[in-house]
Amino acid sequence: MRKRGTETLALPPIVGIPTRLEAAQVRIGCIFSPDRTWAFMLFLADDAGAVLACTGVRQAGR
Repeated sequence: MRKRGTETLALPPIVGIPTRLEAAQVRIGCIFSPDRTWAFMLFLADDAGAVLACTGVRQAGR
């Protein structure tokens, strides 16, 4: 992302979360901002009762 110049939010803290936890322990969700300029990836506990991490990525061309 950095090499491409893509703007991100909170990316370094979430790197490795999927590899540190078993796939059965994490759910992943995606939310777009109303104007679709940002996409936010949510890493949720397996029961979706807690957000483990979140990162945002500015969409290309926006």
